[in-house]
Amino acid sequence: MSAPPRKPKLCLATSAKVGAEADLLNVVEQALRGGLDAVRLTDVALDREAYCRLARKIRELCAKYDAKLVIHNRVECAAEVAPDGIELTMVDNPAANEASVQAARAAVSKDCLVGMSCPLSVAVQRLPTSIDFVGVGPLFPDSDRLPASAAFLTLQQLGEFVKASKVRRVAAFGELNRRNISQVLSSGVEVVVVSREILASGDPQGATRGLKRFLEEVSRGKSKL
Repeated sequence: MSAPPRKPKLCLATSAKVGAEADLLNVVEQALRGGLDAVRLTDVALDREAYCRLARKIRELCAKYDAKLVIHNRVECAAEVAPDGIELTMVDNPAANEASVQAARAAVSKDCLVGMSCPLSVAVQRLPTSIDFVGVGPLFPDSDRLPASAAFLTLQQLGEFVKASKVRRVAAFGELNRRNISQVLSSGVEVVVVSREILASGDPQGATRGLKRFLEEVSRGKSKL
């Protein structure tokens, strides 16, 4: 008997660009209180000390609310902060990608997942087979003024990518919101990565709680909007 499908997870992609550190930490904690599953701290123009300090504080918040922290690209900080995962940026060089994955594994704890963000234009066969997860996107233009149909690449391509991928955990990122999340989940992705849907809501806790409820409804087939 096949295992039941996993419940979709909600991840917030954020960075120091959101504003002052205290403001960012407040937004993150409010979202975690709303049931957020993970935080992805993107690669930002902070020096090593400042980035590691911020990552460490978010790590403490995630631990408090039983959520996960994923650091983007900053292997040196991942080695110090011990996040749950590190996501590397894929380049158009398979050998270099594999080397970066192995270098990251050598630097981080054995429990830290190592993944890679991959544009849909890259053939799935070029993904390193040794990664634990892959982030795919961006799927939608970064503007609320454009219709959901104006995807960078089609949702069909996303579905084909997920089906062909040998990587078990697939996350989708882009301008994801209630208008397109159900379509994204139908492709088979496991993690939905959002940003402005929470950050610009004015109520991070309420927005997160609503998104979590929406994901549950979609996964049970009760909502298609």
